[in-house]
Amino acid sequence: MAASFVLGLFLHRENASEDPVEFTEIYAKRGSSEKVTLPDGSTILLKSGSSLIYPSEFKGDTRKVFLSGECYASIAKNPERPFIMSTGMMNVRVTGTEFNIKSYPEDSEAEVALVEGSVQLEGRSGSSTHLQSITLTPGNVVKVDRKNGETRISEFNINNYGSEEGRGEAFVFLDRRFCDIASELSRRLDVNIVIYDKTLGEKRFYSSFVNGESLEEMLATFNADGSMVIREDAGTIRITKRGI
Repeated sequence: MAASFVLGLFLHRENASEDPVEFTEIYAKRGSSEKVTLPDGSTILLKSGSSLIYPSEFKGDTRKVFLSGECYASIAKNPERPFIMSTGMMNVRVTGTEFNIKSYPEDSEAEVALVEGSVQLEGRSGSSTHLQSITLTPGNVVKVDRKNGETRISEFNINNYGSEEGRGEAFVFLDRRFCDIASELSRRLDVNIVIYDKTLGEKRFYSSFVNGESLEEMLATFNADGSMVIREDAGTIRITKRGI
């Protein structure tokens, strides 16, 4: 079950007579996911180790929620009231669309992959102190490096997310560092994975697992070139570079 509670947060009120808006936080623990329906009918599939803060109702000119972690979002269309998902590092602005966002503080990169519609990504790029804006179209994925703020856009196959009903449940890695992949596998499968070689952690992969593959099968795919030694010891999966 999700941990949910009402936070002592209130929207700014132009008129003091307006009722304050209560916010709820939903948390998906390690190894689980939580589906959330927002007041406007939008649905959020919150991934393992993530939290979402949203209001009891949307007021004003925008619909704003706050995310830490990862989710797959299907946003109800409302061109008159844009939807904004804020991670602190960046804002994703849409009017109605489907996208996946990953923004875990412990990962080396944040990522937004657009499946349907269009989104506008706002954040700081490189050493710039000004907000930069990037517009994505379906099949685009943008990555933001947490250390230097650099951004890059690439393309992916939308079908990698599986059927419409199964989108968000698959494991989809779009040009991701292996260290971040290991972190995601650890969170979503509630296991402990340790990589002992930095060069292995920096390797990047394009991989999609939509048929219920096991952890062993996924790790075997990443080790197709045989460069890793993967073993389980005392409940921890330890990955070293072959020859060490």
